[in-house]
Amino acid sequence: MTATEEGPQARGGPPAVGAAALPTPTRERKRAMIKLSSRTTLLAAAAIAGTVLLAGCGDETAETSTELAITGTDDLTFEPDTVAVPAGEEVTVELTSEPSVDHDLVVAGAAAHGRAGDDGHGDDTDEHATDSEDLHVAHADPGQTVTATFSIDEPGDYELYCSVPGHRSAGMTGELTVVDAGA
Repeated sequence: MTATEEGPQARGGPPAVGAAALPTPTRERKRAMIKLSSRTTLLAAAAIAGTVLLAGCGDETAETSTELAITGTDDLTFEPDTVAVPAGEEVTVELTSEPSVDHDLVVAGAAAHGRAGDDGHGDDTDEHATDSEDLHVAHADPGQTVTATFSIDEPGDYELYCSVPGHRSAGMTGELTVVDAGA
C-alpha cells in the first residue's frame, strides 16, 4: 500500500508526502455551489419544458399557403399528402399527374363551404363520379400539369382524394386543413 492510495489524507488527515494539497471548500462555498447547481438544473429544466411546449404549439398551428403544388403519383398517392390553407382565401393549386395515369383532386364534404374555378380540369371534361357534397378542384391527364383555384370558407379538416375509379379505395387520399384566418 502506498501513501497516496490509502494514506492519512484518505482518512481525513494531512496530505501524504508528495501529494498536492487541495483546498477543501468551506461550508459557505459548498452551499453556494449547491445553490448554483440547483439554479442551473432549474434553468435547464425550464428551457427543456419551453422547447417542448413550443414544439407542441407548432403541431397545432399548421403553416398555411395560398399556393400548393401537389403530385398524383403512379403509385396512387398524393405528394405531399397533408396541406393547410387559410379559410376564405383563394388558393392556387398546381396538380401534376405522373406519366402513367390520370388523377384528379377532390375535397370531400366541401361543396357547401367552398368553390372551385372552372380552370384546371385538363382535357377531361367528363368528371369522374363524385359525391354532390364534394368539391372537384382539378383533373390532370397522364404526364400533365394543370393549375386550378379553389377556396373553402369553413375551417376544419377535410379529406382529399382522387376520384379516378379505384384510386381512392387504393389509398389515394390526403388531408386538407383549412385554418381560420383570425386564429
